Amino acid sequence: MRERGHPVAVGFPRLAFCVIAGMALGFWSGLFWTQLGTLIGNYALFLIARRGGGDWVRRVLARRTSLANLVHNEGMMGVILARQLPLPGFVINLAFGLLAIRHRDFLIGTAIGQLPEAIPCTLIGAGALKASFAKSAGLIAVAVAFAVLVWVGLKWLVRAQRRREVSGSSNGSA
Repeated sequence: MRERGHPVAVGFPRLAFCVIAGMALGFWSGLFWTQLGTLIGNYALFLIARRGGGDWVRRVLARRTSLANLVHNEGMMGVILARQLPLPGFVINLAFGLLAIRHRDFLIGTAIGQLPEAIPCTLIGAGALKASFAKSAGLIAVAVAFAVLVWVGLKWLVRAQRRREVSGSSNGSA
C-alpha cells in the first residue's frame, strides 16, 4: 500500500481536524491525535523544504542579515509566535524549512504554538455532540475564554519582550 502523506502537509486546515476529532473522540483524545498528526504533517513539509531550497534561502538571507539573525536568535519562541500569525501553516512550515532554525526548535515550538488554536476548536467539537445545550454551551464558552486568555497572554509577552529589548539597548549604549 502506498503512503499518501498527511493532509496537513498539503495545506488541509488542521483546525477542521480538531473540531472533527473533538466530536468523534472527545476533548483529550481528539486533542492528542490532532496534535500528533498535524505535527507529523508539519514536520514532513519542513523536511521537504529544508532538503529542496536551502541554497536559494542562504543567498536571500545573506542580503537580509537582520531576518536571519531574528530567526536564529529567537529559535523556539520565534516558532511559537509565528504559529499565532494569521497565515496558513503550510506557509509557515515552508518558511521555517528554508530558514536556519533547528529541528528541535521547530518541533517543540510547533507543538506549543498550535495549542492556542487547537484547544478551543477541539473543545467546540467535543461540546457540539453533548446531550444538552447547556453542556455544549459551557464547553464552547470555556473554549472562547481560553482563546481570549491566550491572546491576552501573548500580547503581554510580546510587550514584555519589547520592553526588555528597549531597556537592554539603552543600557548597552551608555
